[in-house]
Amino acid sequence: MNLTNESGTCYMCQNTLIEADNVGVELNACDPCLAEAQEENTRRESIAGKEREQRIAGKKAEVTAALLDETPELFRRTDITHPDFNATAWGKLKGHRVTEELPWVGLVGMTGRCKTRMAYLYATGLIVHMTRERKASYAFVASYEITEAVSRLNGDFSEKAEARQYLDRLRKVDVLLIDDLGKGRLSPAVASELFALIDHRHKHAEATVWTSNSPPEVFAAGLPEDIAGPFIGRINASSKIFTFR
Repeated sequence: MNLTNESGTCYMCQNTLIEADNVGVELNACDPCLAEAQEENTRRESIAGKEREQRIAGKKAEVTAALLDETPELFRRTDITHPDFNATAWGKLKGHRVTEELPWVGLVGMTGRCKTRMAYLYATGLIVHMTRERKASYAFVASYEITEAVSRLNGDFSEKAEARQYLDRLRKVDVLLIDDLGKGRLSPAVASELFALIDHRHKHAEATVWTSNSPPEVFAAGLPEDIAGPFIGRINASSKIFTFR
């Protein structure tokens, strides 16, 4: 639609334009009407912005409530003021922000250093932060659950389909928490599936929080030779690793 006004009148109020009025290439409007239109546009943008903020706040409230329900009771009751809580380590971790270059966070240390508690605290905060007008998707998983899912791939059709769907979801969620990565002996099938999971999330820079008792170079030692190197490389390339002694 051509809105150029060639009549010398304001296209809004139809009053005759004067030399001082703003004469545009596409629209001819007198200064008062132009100012009024700009003010109305600003008002509408402000309303739209507030409505968007309200929608985002609603989604954040929804995901916060869901996280409370889905976090295991033990970790839901984490008290960061408790004398046994590793407050020093948490102080280093809580302010860290994932980036496109390092979208993963690794927590490495011996048992009893509150790694899993901190991982849940950090992951839940990350999930809420990433939630905008769409709730961020997420999954909390222990490494043995991946092993169990792989074993179900040998089950009947229904069991196999359910396990495949579960494993595929872990690849694609916005935030994935893997507890005790590398723990236990990995069969070739589990090693292959775990590598596929790590490789997919590395390629797509999907936020991942993982814990382990040892660094990747150690817990990947039991993997097949053709997998171990790439496996270590992808984890190190994607992760900001915090080591707690």
